[in-house]
Amino acid sequence: MRIWSKINHENVLAFLGFCFFPTPLQDGTTLLSLVSPWMKNGTVVSYIRQHPEVDRLDIIWGVLRGLKCLHGKGIVHGDIKGGNVFMTDQGTPVLADFGLASLAENEPSLNPTHESVTSRTTGNLRGSPRWMAPELLGTDSSPKSTFATDVWAYGCLILVRFLLRDLVHQLNVIRQ
Repeated sequence: MRIWSKINHENVLAFLGFCFFPTPLQDGTTLLSLVSPWMKNGTVVSYIRQHPEVDRLDIIWGVLRGLKCLHGKGIVHGDIKGGNVFMTDQGTPVLADFGLASLAENEPSLNPTHESVTSRTTGNLRGSPRWMAPELLGTDSSPKSTFATDVWAYGCLILVRFLLRDLVHQLNVIRQ
């Protein structure tokens, strides 16, 4: 929440605030909920299905601008994938889900305050393995996401959601 609240960019989902909801438990436990604008167009995956004519290059560039903003502030997203990119009412892609996001370690040049935090694990794999860089899937008991692993995941997003999908469709057309 602290990281997300400091970002203001057209390609990053806006943070509006937070609220507490009571739970059905009798002990008075409350549930913290983060508040953002509602994205009625859903994820980039569903948006492309509903709007196959959309300029995918615009989406690719928009996601890259959002990632550049995060990295420029020293923030590692840690879970770039199609399900974490939403589409605004204007058809602008926005990065969302900052549950694994944090400030990057050892990147003081990108972080003027030299604050240092990154996505952490405690021996458990966190994130989406399909989109993870190979070094996050290795034997290290506590792999950490980095700018490089975000870029890997961004490349996977482009490859899987934009390029391979078209290639498979073209192969099916040729077979028919």
